[in-house]
Amino acid sequence: MFNIEAIFAVPNTDGCLATVRFREEPYEHDEEFELDKMMRQWRDPVYLYDFFCLHESDLLSGLNGTSMTAHRAAAATSTEVDAFLKSLIEAVNKVTSEKDYTALRDLFETLDKVPRYNSAVEYKAKGPKRNSWLRIYAVKTNDEAYIITGSAIKLTGSMQERTHTNRELNKLRATARYLRQVLGKPEGFFKIYEILV
Repeated sequence: MFNIEAIFAVPNTDGCLATVRFREEPYEHDEEFELDKMMRQWRDPVYLYDFFCLHESDLLSGLNGTSMTAHRAAAATSTEVDAFLKSLIEAVNKVTSEKDYTALRDLFETLDKVPRYNSAVEYKAKGPKRNSWLRIYAVKTNDEAYIITGSAIKLTGSMQERTHTNRELNKLRATARYLRQVLGKPEGFFKIYEILV
């Protein structure tokens, strides 16, 4: 079970992007949230290399259309991360400068083919490369805000197959559940609204 410690609106995004901090997650410092953690980890070549060494059997299985060494995977991921984050920034910039949500909507897709709920829907964004293993997970509110709950390097067919991806799924579902409960009450709506504006 994951408990939300805080939801933080990402500055200069006009409330279209927020991120979560969980009580149960290890963070590098007191002001780090899931989006910060993702960027820190994905931009760290040592972290990437260690991750791919740990999950080498998944990497060598070729599930994502390629089989490569941990060293090559870390280098390829570093390059893709820059393009992925650039596309996220460009999509947010379209919202803030033109109030155009199209690029942000195109970046994210529902986690399940048919969403299980009408509000606080679970979404994922995939890296820009074909067969990308990079994922950003978010809950979308009815007013077009994406609340980032975590990220993963997904090397297997389903999220439940590995501890690290299953953990991200649980964080995503816990956040969606929390938002549905809070947004269902008038005082909860204002609590979330104050965070996002």
